[in-house]
Amino acid sequence: MTKNKKQFFTLVILNKDDLVGFKYVYSLINKKDFFEVFVVDGDSKDGSVDYFIKKKIKYKILKKGGRGAAMRYALQNCKTKFIIFLSSDGEENPNDLKTMQNLLMKGNDLVIGSRVINIKSHKSFYNRSFIHRLIFLKIITFFVNLFFKGSLTDSWNGYRGFKTKKLKKIKSLANDHLIELEQSIKFLKKKFKITEFPTVEKNRVGGVSKIPIFMTGFLMIILIIKELIKK
Repeated sequence: MTKNKKQFFTLVILNKDDLVGFKYVYSLINKKDFFEVFVVDGDSKDGSVDYFIKKKIKYKILKKGGRGAAMRYALQNCKTKFIIFLSSDGEENPNDLKTMQNLLMKGNDLVIGSRVINIKSHKSFYNRSFIHRLIFLKIITFFVNLFFKGSLTDSWNGYRGFKTKKLKKIKSLANDHLIELEQSIKFLKKKFKITEFPTVEKNRVGGVSKIPIFMTGFLMIILIIKELIKK
């Protein structure tokens, strides 16, 4: 990426007790493509912070609020036109970052990596946990599209990038893993420009999933109802 284009992008890595995954993900990122790369850490206890200090990686520790608080902090401190979020568990492919950057540069307000477009490419396709999440994903996305006039295939994947000023125009209140769904709904309600590209969710490099699938699915339904009432 040219020097002038890199000035447009901030990359935020969200981490909590995923040091093994973080090392793998961080090694694949071309830092020269970004004005700034920093970590928002959920008070990890696995040595992550010591590693950030050792490698002189910019970071911020947030003890409360989960992904929602992490994203809000990153947004408040973003100095660039675009902001991209990447998880540290290794499930999201850093090689897709350039695709996301190019799509943002083409005028999109929100770019989402969709795990559904090329679903059979997933090595974890027949993994029971992934299938459960896929079922929830398709159900939730169906209702999001139905009620908010969207055409999304993956309404709540966390691998996403934004035009910073547009993200600042919505008031995101959700915490944990509801934040991405809330963002998608509010972008649809404001008729902001959203696009998706195919990405493959890999198996985790380290750590364990912190998403309680059934409870999260229930809370997502409640969120959709609340946003529908506000409409």
